[in-house]
Amino acid sequence: MLTAEIVHAKGRSSYRWIVAGMIFSIYTIAAADRANLGVALPFIRQEFEMSNAQAGGLMSLFLLAYALAQIPAGLAFSKYGVSRILPGAMIMTSALTGLVGTAGSLLALKLYRLGLGVAEGPLPISMTTTINNWFPPREKGIASGIFLSAVKFGPVIVPPLCAVIISVWGWREVFYFFAVPGILLSIAWYFMVADHPSRSRF
Repeated sequence: MLTAEIVHAKGRSSYRWIVAGMIFSIYTIAAADRANLGVALPFIRQEFEMSNAQAGGLMSLFLLAYALAQIPAGLAFSKYGVSRILPGAMIMTSALTGLVGTAGSLLALKLYRLGLGVAEGPLPISMTTTINNWFPPREKGIASGIFLSAVKFGPVIVPPLCAVIISVWGWREVFYFFAVPGILLSIAWYFMVADHPSRSRF
């Protein structure tokens, strides 16, 4: 059987904790990518005229697309595996984050946020699948805690970072800066994290 317990018993490798660090890093960035709009929104509204209802709708578009993407993402992971889907999903997440900074209209902002929700949809399933494959039962709780802490840590780092970027450059640069780490981490994941520890060269 290709289980994390068997591989750990044979190899006594601690590499799974590197994988846990990758999970934390990637999902911290993903969570930050979805939260940065909230900090930049007052400055965006100075440039694009929108009502309170339109501003709320802009924020909600991400969650709508994110929710709708969950089921097809789960089916895709069952067929193709995490290593084939997660890097592409994270690159798309970063690309759409950066595109928000290029938006020239409210319609463009809406389309980019909708796309961001679709792109991020596969990420939580990929994290839980990786935890299930890489960690024995007695450690799944710890690994899940690391993953869930990233969900909260991302939004925590957003306000101070956004404040500095906006004060020095502007609101558009927030999205350019936040796009870069996700691309780099997705490349690292592709080379460092296999679907199963038994298939990893590490």
